[in-house]
Amino acid sequence: MEIVSPANKDRARHVEEFTDKVLSALNVGVHVLLVDLFPPGPRDPDGLHGILLRNSKIRTNATNCPALSR
Repeated sequence: MEIVSPANKDRARHVEEFTDKVLSALNVGVHVLLVDLFPPGPRDPDGLHGILLRNSKIRTNATNCPALSR
């Protein structure tokens, strides 16, 4: 379980490090529960979930997902 803190989203480098860590876990088959209670900001306009969806090798059948329509 990953609980997002404000520090995970305060700099572009922190967002990249955090999402790389989560993607690394997912890519080796680890299940991840991401809890992000903070609204999207300038460094994650679609939220961290959107960044993860765009950058993952995982494909989804999700419809009406703004992060996937960009």
